[in-house]
Amino acid sequence: LAIPPTQFIVHEQLNLLYQIWIHTECVNKLGPLEYIFNTPSHHRVHHGINRYCIDKNFGGVFIIWDRMFGTFQAEGDKIYYGVVHPVETFNPLWTMIHPWVYIIKSVWNAKGLTTKLNILFKGPGWTPGSQWRLGDPTGIPEVPENIIPYNNVVPNWVDLYSIIHAVLVMANGQLLIM
Repeated sequence: LAIPPTQFIVHEQLNLLYQIWIHTECVNKLGPLEYIFNTPSHHRVHHGINRYCIDKNFGGVFIIWDRMFGTFQAEGDKIYYGVVHPVETFNPLWTMIHPWVYIIKSVWNAKGLTTKLNILFKGPGWTPGSQWRLGDPTGIPEVPENIIPYNNVVPNWVDLYSIIHAVLVMANGQLLIM
């Protein structure tokens, strides 16, 4: 399983470029390409917290895999983005570790080895006695009608710093190329 490093790096970079453009609301539908490739429309579903969006559209580049394995969902109602159970902090450390803390606590408090293993290897919504491998979809809360998207106002000095930083990075990149 030896992949030449240059091929791996080129593939990784092309994949990352593809992932950038599918994170947009500016592109609607792309006709026949929608049957094979992951498009912005499909990827919006992947990030949605609406019930019909949960555990759908996992493909990074090709949506055909989701169509084959039954995890495909076309874009329908207005999509609300986020996580099903919102994190009530902007602390980046807690935001990164809180799912792991939840899993560890759930495994610790579970009765029996089988239940502990099921918590680890089945979906995040799975509960003991559930017939659903990924969790009961009715257990997913409805999106509140009065949801307010997070829209942080960034101070002007942060905008200025970002522009200066971007210009310096690009200039440095040009110097390295020469």
